[in-house]
Amino acid sequence: MKHTKGPWKVSKQKGFTDNYRIFAEYKDVASIDNSCSIKTLANANLIASAPELLEVCKNVISLPEFAQGKYNPLLNKIEQAIAKAEGLPK
Repeated sequence: MKHTKGPWKVSKQKGFTDNYRIFAEYKDVASIDNSCSIKTLANANLIASAPELLEVCKNVISLPEFAQGKYNPLLNKIEQAIAKAEGLPK
């Protein structure tokens, strides 16, 4: 499963109170309405950071320290998060 290439950004939707859209270049990725109230912007920012977080996770597990097995419990959690983000079974 491929996701829309980042970076993703957050923008307040015009004409709506506390509605946000997440977009990449000129493509909408997602939108969040104000049903989440106070957490709406925080949720939008978390979603918008997803491509960068995925890239960082992939870079971290490619470090030699991880290849040597020094961080096995953490490595397992990172691999599970990557699989979840990519829609793969883990």
